[in-house]
Amino acid sequence: MSGQGHPLDRVASTESTDNESGTGPSLVDLQLQRWRERGEASQTSSATTSEVEAEPEPEQPAEPEPEPEAGAVEQTQPPSVTFDAAAVEAMKTVHNTDPGQRRLSMGSNVTWSTLSSSNSSAGSSSGSSDSPFGLYRRTNIWTKIAEKARAEKDPWTDPEAVPDEDDPWYDAADAAEQADAERATCWEALGLLCDQKKASFARTFRTLRSHPSIVLTSLLLFAVLTTAGLLATRQMAASYETAMLDAAHDVGVETAQWFSDEFDKLLMPMFTVSQFVKMTGSFRALPDKLAMAEQEPDEEARKRLVNEVCTDPEYLLPFKQIVDGIRQDANLSGVLFNVRLSPGATTCLIDRATNEDDYADIDWTYDSTGEIGRNWLGSGHPMMEAIIRQTLLDDVVTVAGPMAFDANSNPTMDMTRDDLNIKEFFCAHLAINLPGYELRIDDEVRPTYGYVQVFFDWARLKERSGIYDRFGDHGILFKLTRSDTMYDADTDTYNDKEVVIAQSPDGGASVLVDESTELVPVATSNGEWIMHVGYPPAFLRPAWYAGLMAAVVIMSFLLSAAVALVLVEKSRNRDLLYKMMPPGAVRKLHRGQTVVERFHNVTIFFSDIVGFTTLAGEMTPLEVMRMLNELYVGFDKLVEKHGVYKVETIGDAYMVIGGAPDRCSAAEAAERVALFALDALDFVKTYRTHRGEQIFIRAGLASGSVVAGVVGDKMPRYCFFGDTVNFASRMESTSKRGRIQASDLTKHLLREAPNHHFLCEERREGNQVGVEVKGKGLTHTWWIRKSKERTCPTVDKGFQDL
Repeated sequence: MSGQGHPLDRVASTESTDNESGTGPSLVDLQLQRWRERGEASQTSSATTSEVEAEPEPEQPAEPEPEPEAGAVEQTQPPSVTFDAAAVEAMKTVHNTDPGQRRLSMGSNVTWSTLSSSNSSAGSSSGSSDSPFGLYRRTNIWTKIAEKARAEKDPWTDPEAVPDEDDPWYDAADAAEQADAERATCWEALGLLCDQKKASFARTFRTLRSHPSIVLTSLLLFAVLTTAGLLATRQMAASYETAMLDAAHDVGVETAQWFSDEFDKLLMPMFTVSQFVKMTGSFRALPDKLAMAEQEPDEEARKRLVNEVCTDPEYLLPFKQIVDGIRQDANLSGVLFNVRLSPGATTCLIDRATNEDDYADIDWTYDSTGEIGRNWLGSGHPMMEAIIRQTLLDDVVTVAGPMAFDANSNPTMDMTRDDLNIKEFFCAHLAINLPGYELRIDDEVRPTYGYVQVFFDWARLKERSGIYDRFGDHGILFKLTRSDTMYDADTDTYNDKEVVIAQSPDGGASVLVDESTELVPVATSNGEWIMHVGYPPAFLRPAWYAGLMAAVVIMSFLLSAAVALVLVEKSRNRDLLYKMMPPGAVRKLHRGQTVVERFHNVTIFFSDIVGFTTLAGEMTPLEVMRMLNELYVGFDKLVEKHGVYKVETIGDAYMVIGGAPDRCSAAEAAERVALFALDALDFVKTYRTHRGEQIFIRAGLASGSVVAGVVGDKMPRYCFFGDTVNFASRMESTSKRGRIQASDLTKHLLREAPNHHFLCEERREGNQVGVEVKGKGLTHTWWIRKSKERTCPTVDKGFQDL
């Protein structure tokens, strides 16, 4: 190394020239300088290693270079590179071109292998984390997502291409700039993904538009699923409602029976007192004594002066003992607050006439002493007179109420007042019919001793029953009613009326409707009561009802959409399969049958690109594929236009057939293929590659019989077999640039074309008519020049065979 110097020192003259011009070192100069520095560093490192590790053996002093010990690094000489001025200028020219097109293709003595070995030996840190390539390799996830999306959007780019640091034209600044340019942010990546999804949706909608049966099937499925789901949900809700109403009915029956039993207990003192009067003589003298008593001066009071008789312990104490015993035995304390005995319809004996024990909690005394001596018959009080009259005449238990007592112990029907101390009470009456006693009522004499009367606090009885909690815990509304005869003072008539004797707090029972209410009849001593139990209409509907209905609709939609997507995907696969082979062949393959079809007269088209091998050698494989794709996409549109069948493409060869697999007349098949061929030539005349280059094709047509089918099991293809295929291929291979060569049979079929005239020119090469065809010898062929739509059955002038 010491005697040769560094190979890159030979470009010093070029560097100095650039520096003297005042332009400064170019990127090539900087690159060459870097190579030189790397090479010097490599030489220094190699020499140092060699001097340290290679020690000569003392026994052989005459050896100029001792053998290195095991493990020592062998010293290598860098390859010799000669850079003349022309080479450097060429290098600069290439460097100033597009970095993706830089190639060492100059006509100098600089070789790629020499530069690559020199650069690779010096650039041992290629791909390090500090290099732009290392930075490029460490791109974030969004860049990778964006690269994938871009690749799907534009498949003709190479997302895997990265700067190569071993490339002698590698430039760190360019690599960093490229890495920064290709680095994507989150929003850019998401935007590309959105575009990707939009394209996917657009493809789906195109499929749906082309297959309306998918939409109809999905809508029908949605309707069926939604209807079935809603009906099932409604049935579940109805079962839930029935269960709720059954539960309400059970609670209503239980509660109504409790009230019936309690009501019978409340009436028990009346029957006991009645029996006591009938069975003993303790109170037999009271009617006569009361009848002899004087009337009070106040006629409107309708009272007799009987306090002396009615407060006599001889009568009052036994009466109280009887009532107290019943009150204790029936556990009616606090509820049964007053019992009265009225011989001859005149109130006399009163248990707890002044009752302060039952209302000690509100520091109030119920005082009924003012009722002693009152006779309600003929009192002028319509309601009470009607009740007493009915009790005595009909011999039934009559119940009046609910009513209330104010602070002065006066009864009132207005139970909304604020000064009520007994908010709800009932008054029951029972006639005591006893032989030997008579009572005149409306000129009618009744064998009646009088009647017994009980008062019970209905509000306290309801509290004791726990009815509000019992129904409230289950969310049930209730209303207990009974039929009562009410006197209408305006019309002076008695009318039956439904009286509410208990209901849910705050009038909640008013929202009950027939659909959500159960009626529970209750047989009591006061006749039949009706317990109305149920739920508010909104409460009776299950809490999950609306959500489940919405879920049914959503799930039906999702299932229908999923089925639609499956059908779309299936249609896409089927369409793709039908593009690869005919539907009839596909169906046979699905059934496991062998596909073999015979066609007696078809026309086949072959074409290829003139000079394709040379053209492909000047292009990258990706550029070749892009060119062919653009060309054949245009041809495919013409296939759809003319109703012919594309068989296959092999490299630059394109094959089309008419009359198969969709059968038609031989003349029509030839006409379709010929029209396709003419349009294909016109398309190629206007087509330019992305590099602006024009291409040329040659084409050939032949007609005859073929056999079509699928051979083999793997990678099935619908192929055509027969001499006609080979003949059409020969027509193409012997054709000329920009021309369509047709066989003699094809030309005769075109004369019979149903819709077009074709101008055909006989092929001549000098004095030779036709062309030599391999395997067939000299063959008479024709050039198809142009076509014209047929306006009459005869051949138009100007379209005679040439």
